[in-house]
Amino acid sequence: YYKFYDQSVYQIPRYNNFFSKNYKQNLTVKKSFNLFYGSLSKNIFKRNVKTALVKSNRVQNRINSKLFFKELFERRLDVILTRSHFTLSIMNARQLISHGHVYVNGSCATNGSMQLKKGDIITFSQKSKKLLNSYLLNSELWPLPPQYLQISYKIFQILLVDYKQVTYITIQQ
Repeated sequence: YYKFYDQSVYQIPRYNNFFSKNYKQNLTVKKSFNLFYGSLSKNIFKRNVKTALVKSNRVQNRINSKLFFKELFERRLDVILTRSHFTLSIMNARQLISHGHVYVNGSCATNGSMQLKKGDIITFSQKSKKLLNSYLLNSELWPLPPQYLQISYKIFQILLVDYKQVTYITIQQ
């Protein structure tokens, strides 16, 4: 008894498909990260990975280093503007910052990658309030802003509450 097989179906791939799967996975991770945090260079990633590992080692690995890594990116000024729905995207936030419409603690912010601390107050110039109002109307306001931000949409102001405290509470629950 002899069976005829379709030889094109049973073709063995040359590299066993490992490299293409690995490349595809890396590419999708990179694209999704760029969607949430904008396009960043490899040096910024390496520096933030080292910083996150050092911070996690200070607390004797009680907390995963991924949380510290996430915290470094979530405290950036452009990300906070996007999460608070004052801008529609990271690029809108960077444009507002570069044109000098964003103030942190009363001084004009010039760098979108600026790391904010507890108690920092973000305000906007009078010229940009009409634009921010249109951004708020076009935003779906979902997902809800993070708990570590206190936002006043009436006076266009953001207050950064202690980020670490909110993160640790969510871990313990």
